[in-house]
Amino acid sequence: MLKYVIYAAIFVLAAWAVWYVIRHIIRQVKGKGGCSGDCTGCSCGCKK
Repeated sequence: MLKYVIYAAIFVLAAWAVWYVIRHIIRQVKGKGGCSGDCTGCSCGCKK
């Protein structure tokens, strides 16, 4: 039984990681990297 709980937890973590990567790629393609113009806390290399 514990084996299935661990498998479920790994599946949820993997699904979240895939969703996060896809969302990040879509934001980069659309140019919405979360940059407000001053690049504070921005890892997408936006321009000032």
